[in-house]
Amino acid sequence: MWGRLPLPTHWEVALSVLDPVTAAYTDLATTMTDDLGNYTFTGLSEGSFKVCEVVQPGWHQTYGPACYTFPLFAGQTAGGLKFRNALN
Repeated sequence: MWGRLPLPTHWEVALSVLDPVTAAYTDLATTMTDDLGNYTFTGLSEGSFKVCEVVQPGWHQTYGPACYTFPLFAGQTAGGLKFRNALN
């Protein structure tokens, strides 16, 4: 018998910014994904950022790195930073 498991929605995604003086990432914000797995951070200024998914208990990540790092310049947007997961 084949069926679909109800997938958890509203996964937590964390955003950090790179401090150019200390070369360390500092937590900046968190958000939750919507029902389709989309997430958005707004109001960001230029800088180097890191986005990480908080994997829920009983699940493991199957796609994407643990975290994405990327620069962001004035007027620029970043997209395609996707995560996928499966039940343990």
